[in-house]
Amino acid sequence: MISQQVKLSILGMVLGLGSPLGWMLIRLLEEDQTLGMIAILKELSQFRSLYIYLTIGTIFFFSIFGYFMGHLLQKVVKKDGLLEAKTQDYMRMVSFVAHELKTPLTSVKGRIDLVLMGRYGEVDEIVKENLIKANFGCDQINEMISVYLNLARIERGELNVKISKVDIYHDVILPVIEEISGILEGHGMRIQFQNFIENQSYGLDGDSQWLKVVFRNLFANAIRYGYRDTAIEVRLNDANSSWKIEIFNLGYGIPLDYLEKIFERFEKVPRQGEMANVGTGLGLYIVKAIVEQHLGKIRCESELGKWANFILNFPKMKI
Repeated sequence: MISQQVKLSILGMVLGLGSPLGWMLIRLLEEDQTLGMIAILKELSQFRSLYIYLTIGTIFFFSIFGYFMGHLLQKVVKKDGLLEAKTQDYMRMVSFVAHELKTPLTSVKGRIDLVLMGRYGEVDEIVKENLIKANFGCDQINEMISVYLNLARIERGELNVKISKVDIYHDVILPVIEEISGILEGHGMRIQFQNFIENQSYGLDGDSQWLKVVFRNLFANAIRYGYRDTAIEVRLNDANSSWKIEIFNLGYGIPLDYLEKIFERFEKVPRQGEMANVGTGLGLYIVKAIVEQHLGKIRCESELGKWANFILNFPKMKI
């Protein structure tokens, strides 16, 4: 039913002027949305049938088209709102499940560590080898839980970046390298700094905890997709108003058409063999979200089968 708020707008009126048909075209509006059109026609010549049919047919078509498109748009907007609500519910569920898994996983990993330390007696080599594998599995699950927790926070708009004065080298990069030192050693890899000045402060306004998530992901990728017994280069450069940081490694590399796609959610570079199912396709999506929260930028350069280089720019600390 048309409400009382419907307005009439005369779009055109021609009487005579050499045309065999006089006409008036009226548009029906409700809140500036077209509901339909009314045509008032008057015969002015013997050609009335052709002109009347063509005019009425055209007006009728566009009136019906506009009416249904308007309703379709309303349905799309409504469904989009429902989809957004469903997505939020899903993210809350993901966050809850991931969080609840952390406690028992920590307990399992803690007990494995105690056994490996010999707390319950001597462990033979076969058992020790299997416990090390189990421990590695716990680490992988823990990493996956962290990824999904971070994804849920980002999707719900709850990243909660707490800005403070941070030295990107001393407060972020060095602690992360210390965390991954065992994994680096296991792959025969090492970190090599370039353009680093010992006494220089690499200050920026940021959240050191979230920035650590960025570099954990980037170093993890460099280790996972890099060649064993090679160096991961960390390049720190003063780029006037920003710090330019590069994480470079020799390795599998990334195809040209994936250099931007890899920052999209659930996007993974297709790989063969043992690397086919590695990763969640979320790490770099999360990395980009965190970098952008710090008003920074990230991009990737690569030569397939040879190397990959992730380049970050962060605004310098405001004085």
